[in-house]
Amino acid sequence: MFTQTPNLVLFSQQTLLCIHGNDNAYKCHQCQRLIFLSANAGVHKCEYCHKVFDQQSSLLSHNCPQMKPRPYKCDTCEKSFTNSQNLNTHQLIHSGIRPFKCTTCDKSFVNQSNLITHTRIHTGDRPYHCTHNDCDKSFHSKSNLNTHSYIHQGIKPHRCEICHKGFTNQSNLAMHTRIHSGHKPYVCQTCEKAFTNQSNLISHSRTHTGEKPYKCEYCDKAFINQSNLVTHRRTHTGERPYQCTYCSKTFINQSNLVCHTRTHTGEKPYVCEYCEKGFINQSNLNIHIRTHTGFRPYVCEVCEKTFTNQSNLITHGRTHSGERPYKCNSCDKRFITQSNLAQHSCMNSHFPKPYQCDRCSQFFGDRMNLISHQCGPEDIKPNVDNLQTQISNNDEQAKIKMQQQQQQQQQQQQQQQQQQQQQQQQQQQQQQQQQQQQS
Repeated sequence: MFTQTPNLVLFSQQTLLCIHGNDNAYKCHQCQRLIFLSANAGVHKCEYCHKVFDQQSSLLSHNCPQMKPRPYKCDTCEKSFTNSQNLNTHQLIHSGIRPFKCTTCDKSFVNQSNLITHTRIHTGDRPYHCTHNDCDKSFHSKSNLNTHSYIHQGIKPHRCEICHKGFTNQSNLAMHTRIHSGHKPYVCQTCEKAFTNQSNLISHSRTHTGEKPYKCEYCDKAFINQSNLVTHRRTHTGERPYQCTYCSKTFINQSNLVCHTRTHTGEKPYVCEYCEKGFINQSNLNIHIRTHTGFRPYVCEVCEKTFTNQSNLITHGRTHSGERPYKCNSCDKRFITQSNLAQHSCMNSHFPKPYQCDRCSQFFGDRMNLISHQCGPEDIKPNVDNLQTQISNNDEQAKIKMQQQQQQQQQQQQQQQQQQQQQQQQQQQQQQQQQQQQS
């Protein structure tokens, strides 16, 4: 723009020279930057994609993708493009042709730019850094950085024409519109299950191949996709970035927060087509539907018993393996499930029994036990006085047990000391006998 010699600055444009000599500078109210042209003093936003620029000239030279016509539409998924070349490249996704292969993991891509971006997963290279305050995130590609920057700006330029929900990029909008249309163009070649987007299909296909390319650096556990790895990693770091606005409870991922929030709002958007029962998430609905269809896809390898969900299969598997991961801290007894442990703790007075029969005054640690009680109480509520009494009793019992354990430890230490003394005496006697024999 300019060259500098001693005591002399040479400008390539006369307008820059005028600006250089102007003492009447304008200050930007957003970043406090000094601006020499009043036209550049404000915040300039594109009315189509809502991207923000600090100079009017940058806005005028901005090639907004929303302004460009997209006459080339894919016949398979209805995604549109500005030119035929981009359409042809996109259609390779549906044809299965992927000419560009990764030399590290043999994964293939429809174009070279996607391959270059992918190789950075192996090398760990993240050359695109977010410059927003207090954000140190970096990305494999510039497009991911641009999409991420919308989060800081609160911009969602791509909106659904049906429900007006906003998205930070076009691909997320395209996937969302398939929820309304029911269109699932990506089909698994193994089980013919269909998906709205390719990433879900790729993750699903790994359940058949057993491939888990994303490994945790803390425990070497592997996952079928990057998002599951990121969520798992937070179990090590303790990070829980998603907080409920109702009760301040925190979560490791956004989907758990969304489902939890529905327990406050009462929203159950996933409705069973057989009995119209509602659920807070899709997975619970899928498990419930199997009670109507009789579909039990999870099979025990030992006895071939079938189950509607994986958690029940895992619990059942412990009856064969003998694994009892849930241990009672009071009596060291172990259980297959956490609910069995909780029930045991209440029934054996490890914890208070707050539910009292209003007819015979018998106490129960579990609400279901009170309901099935023969007296059939009409009013079920915890007995607060009894709860406080039993808590104090449990505290005293815990103190007594701790004192007993301390006494046992002291006795064991004394026994060990006595054994050591006896061994030392025996060694001394042996040494004396050896000396006498030598003399």
